[in-house]
Amino acid sequence: MNQIQISELSSFINTNLTDNFSKRKKENILKKYLSLYLNISNSDIILNKSIPWSNINKSKLKDHLVKINEGIPIQYVIKKEFFYNYIFKVSDRVLIPRPETEELVSKIINLEKANKKLKILEIGSGSGCISITLKKELINPFITAIDISKSAIKIAENNANILNADINFLCKDFFHYSTKEKFDIIISNPPYIPLKDKKFVDKLVYKNEPYKALFVGSDPLIFYKKILNFSINYLNKNGRVYFEINNIYKDKLKKYLDLFHSDVKYEFLKDMQRKYRFLFLNF
Repeated sequence: MNQIQISELSSFINTNLTDNFSKRKKENILKKYLSLYLNISNSDIILNKSIPWSNINKSKLKDHLVKINEGIPIQYVIKKEFFYNYIFKVSDRVLIPRPETEELVSKIINLEKANKKLKILEIGSGSGCISITLKKELINPFITAIDISKSAIKIAENNANILNADINFLCKDFFHYSTKEKFDIIISNPPYIPLKDKKFVDKLVYKNEPYKALFVGSDPLIFYKKILNFSINYLNKNGRVYFEINNIYKDKLKKYLDLFHSDVKYEFLKDMQRKYRFLFLNF
């Protein structure tokens, strides 16, 4: 087997990425390819090490670059993404885990890290990145995670097996979901883009990521309303609800809460971009 220096490999990837990508986007693609797919560390890059490199490696890289240049997100091409120091398998049947969702999980962990054996429900599990990370980082929580997609549940279960996280994944339509259990915490990053706003969504997102995980009919708050009403009956005393939201709908959510859940304490929180991305409630 031949060898190739990381700098040479990096140059090849950069040169063969279309100019439709910005310099920053090219750097992000390169970083993910080296670290996620080839398992090359930052120190390896700094030292410009040589790595084994065969014709098969070269052929795969060329195939990957064709797909990336066609607009397929690199995470779907290499079928992996980082999330909170873990690596998750992904496909186009689940949303790609995003930095804002990492922030949500980090905030929840900081708030709940001293609590033991929490009963948690996640609504819309996708790849399982939220539930699995909480299972790994909190003190022995009992977690149920539901998703309407059978394919998403399979991916989430696979990730849980790889990361040794015992979670009860269920393929359920939340709008027809009932249970005898009560929970300490309910978490969701639900679909919230009304179909009329599809034209404002990045074309690469709606062409590649699962439609049902992104879009709702005409009411962007429909899942939030349903989950809040569900929480009244299925949360334990002093239960908490943690949402990821779109900052565009913050004021609409506030009006709804003040009108229909005026007895619930809530707080909107900003993300690192100084946008309101989270809604935390205490029942």
